[in-house]
Order: sequence, then structure tokens, then C-alpha cells
Amino acid sequence: MTSKFGKAVDRERAALTEELLPEGTASEHPTPEEKDSAKFTKLLIRYYSYGLTQARASFYVSLFASIIGGGILITGIGLAIFRADTIGDQYASVVASVAGLLTVAIGTLFHKRADAALRHMESQSRGLREDMKRQSDLDKAIELLGEEQEPTNKAHLRAAVIIKLSNSSLPTLPKAEQSEPADGHSSSP
Repeated sequence: MTSKFGKAVDRERAALTEELLPEGTASEHPTPEEKDSAKFTKLLIRYYSYGLTQARASFYVSLFASIIGGGILITGIGLAIFRADTIGDQYASVVASVAGLLTVAIGTLFHKRADAALRHMESQSRGLREDMKRQSDLDKAIELLGEEQEPTNKAHLRAAVIIKLSNSSLPTLPKAEQSEPADGHSSSP
């Protein structure tokens, strides 16, 4: 079973790679942004291929269980209606109905699990995309900082990058108190 699952993941990965990173579209001298984008795409392909294969398998198990459970349930109801002349015959229909309900419930649980896995994958890839965007923005800011020649602007930019990296904000400075002149006289008229 593991080998089958691994092969299914590999097939999904190959299909996603062919669709998202077609052969011959990469430039000879990619920019840092293109390299980051390609790295991000390869990471998403690996992640999605596994998650999609797992979600698809859960979906098929849920579909199979629901169909089997529905068939058993219908058989149990049919037994109760057409064959249950005695209490002993009703036992078979009750058992079949309960088995059908349980199988349908199992199928529903698998289906809910597949949906939850897809939602989780979506949120994880959204977070990964945001992280990659932040990293790309930071790399660009550092590159621009290195190009700045004006010392005052460079100091301001460096402070802004430090604040951004530390997820901080500028501190609130206390108001300066009016100080008395050194000669002891007030400066008010």
C-alpha cells in the first residue's frame, strides 16, 4: 500500500511540475526573484502532491464506504419490508440496517477528513507564500540599503529594516520637560 501511495504521489508531483514548471521556460540567468519563485513553486509542488494524493485517497475511501453502506442500508430496509414475517427475520434486517448506517457514517468521516486536509493545506501554503513574500521584500530592502550613498538616509533605512526585522515599532519618547536656564531666571516675559 505504501508503494502504491508513493507512486501516486510521484505521479501527482510530475503532473504538477509539468503544469507549473514546464521544460524550457526557465531563463539562462534568472534574477533572485525568479530563483525564489522557482524554489517556492518546487516546495509547493512537493507539499501539494502529497496532500492532494492523500485527500484524493480519503475521498475515494469515503465514496466507497458510502456506496457500500447505502447498499447495505437499502438491503436491510428491503429485508424489513419484504421478508420480516417473524421476529427472527427482523433481526437480519436490523443488523443490516445498523451495519449500513455505520458504514455510511465512516464514509462521512473520511469525507470530512479529506475536506479538513485540503483546508489545512490551503492555509499552510498561504502562510508559506506570505513568508516567501516577506523574505523577498526583506532581501530587496537590504539590497537597496547597500546601494544608498547618503549617510543620513542610510542610517534611517537601516533603522527601518531593524524595526521591521524585530517586529517592533518606534518607541514613544517622553515629552521633554522645560528646563530652567542656567542663570536661574525664567525665560518667560
